[in-house]
Amino acid sequence: MKFTCTQENLHRGFGVVSHVASRATSLPILSNILMETQGNTLILSATNLEIGIQTKVRGRVEEEGRVVVPAKLISECVSLLPRENVSITQEGENLKVQSGSFENKIHTVPADDFPLLPVMEKQLVFTIYHSKLNEIVQATLFAASFDDTRPELAGIYIRVVKGKLTAAATNSYRLAEKSIEIPNQTIDVPGIIIPIRTMQEVARILPLSHADQGEEDTAEVVIGQHQVSCIIGDTVLVSRLIEGQYPAYQDIIPSTYESLVTVERELLVQALRAASLFSKSGMNDISLTVLPEEQGVRLRAVNIHVGENTTVVPAKVEGKSDEVVLNWRYLAEGLESLSTESVHIEVTNSKIPVLLKPAGVKDHLYLIMPIRQ
Repeated sequence: MKFTCTQENLHRGFGVVSHVASRATSLPILSNILMETQGNTLILSATNLEIGIQTKVRGRVEEEGRVVVPAKLISECVSLLPRENVSITQEGENLKVQSGSFENKIHTVPADDFPLLPVMEKQLVFTIYHSKLNEIVQATLFAASFDDTRPELAGIYIRVVKGKLTAAATNSYRLAEKSIEIPNQTIDVPGIIIPIRTMQEVARILPLSHADQGEEDTAEVVIGQHQVSCIIGDTVLVSRLIEGQYPAYQDIIPSTYESLVTVERELLVQALRAASLFSKSGMNDISLTVLPEEQGVRLRAVNIHVGENTTVVPAKVEGKSDEVVLNWRYLAEGLESLSTESVHIEVTNSKIPVLLKPAGVKDHLYLIMPIRQ
C-alpha cells in the first residue's frame, strides 16, 4: 500500500471511524481499523460487532493494499502531524506514516483476521436532511435509558407515517418526542428501535461530514429485517436494531392541563442551577409552584444538611396555582433541549406528568414524571 492525502482529510477519516473500534479484551482485533485502497480512495473500516462503520478518504493511490492497524495509536499519530500532505506506505509488517519531518512506523495485524462488515438487504429506504436528522438526535437522545435491564428503552424509537417522522426516547421517568416532515417520502416505517450508541455515532458523524450544499445535503436511512444503515456523505454506518416492543408512551401524555406557564428558558435554567445546590443528593428534588397572582413560578429546594434556596422566576401564568416536585436535572436537560427563547410548561397536579413545549413550535414535547412525596 502506498497512499497520499492531506492531513485534514486523513484526520477526519480516523475521527469518523476510530470511536467505534472496541477495546474488548476477548477480541483484540476489534480495537483496530482496516485500511484498504480502492481506485483513488482509502477506505477505513471499524466494528465492535454491534456497529460497523466505513468511510472514504480521497487522495492518490500509488500501490494497492490492505492492512489493519491499532485504532487509538494511528488516530493520535495522525492528529499530531502537521497540516501538510501525509504519505502512508506499507513496509512488510509495518505501516509508515510520514509528513514533513515526522515519521511513524506502526506494527500491523493481518488483514484477513478482520471481521467483515455486514451486508444489508434493503427493505425500506428513506432520505432526510442532515440538519433535520441532527434535530431529531439532539431533541431525543439524552432522554433514553442507559440501563440495559430494559433493552427496548436503550434506544430511540422511530416511525414514519405519511411523510412525517416521529422519534421518541424515554427512561420511564421522562420522555422526549420530536416530529419532522420529510417531503417526497412515500414509504411508511411501522416503528424501529435504534440503539443509543448508534445514534451517538450519528451525532458525531454529522458535523464531520462534508456539507457542500448546507441544509440540502441528505442522509439515506436503510432498514432491513434486523439492521439499520445510515449513509451520511462518504460514511456508511450499519447497526443492529433492538428487538422488542416499545412502550405505548402516547398513553401517558396529558391531553389537558390546569396551569400554563410561559417563561424565558434561560432565566428558568439559571434558577434551577441555583436550586440544585440545595437539593437532596440522589433525589435531585426541587418543588415548582405556579403563582398566577404573582405571574411567576417559584423554585424551592431544601436540604437539612446544607440549607435551602427559593427563587421566583417571572412568567406569564394562565390557570390556577399548582405545586409539583421534579428532578431538577431532568427539568434542566429538557429545557436545554428546546430551541426557543420561551417555553410553555403545562402543569395539572402533583401526580400527573409535567409537559414542556417550545413556544411557537409544534411537534416537539418533553415530559417529566413528578417525584411523589
